[in-house]
Amino acid sequence: MSSALTLPLNTHHKMKRLRDYHAYRRTLVGYAIKVWASLNRRTINGSCPRWDNRHVRPYLEAGIELQMTRDELMASIRADWDTIQAIWNAGGTPSIDRIDGNGPYSPDNIQFISLRDNCVKAAHETNVKRRIKKLVGQLAY
Repeated sequence: MSSALTLPLNTHHKMKRLRDYHAYRRTLVGYAIKVWASLNRRTINGSCPRWDNRHVRPYLEAGIELQMTRDELMASIRADWDTIQAIWNAGGTPSIDRIDGNGPYSPDNIQFISLRDNCVKAAHETNVKRRIKKLVGQLAY
């Protein structure tokens, strides 16, 4: 009797499809489709805003808008494709970032940075806003 673990045939097929899916997401078109869908979920004028998603709700409540077409996004991704691939090669996850955090998603207000850097930037902006709010509160008294 063999002690090797054997997986059912359909599990091998599922794993192959999953590998193919992840490989496709690392292509220019696959990444563009993923980013476009994400932008449409988190913008107030997107095609499918997701109010039920707690991670997306702050974008919707802030009224963040999508002010670019799919073709403009594709052009931005194509222009920054080397940066996106460098982030993947370094072991990171590329993330779309608004240069002006209060502005819309538009061709002149986006950049691609690592998810880690984007989280650090967001935390810094949140801390700055908290400090300003605290100072304004102290000045009011």
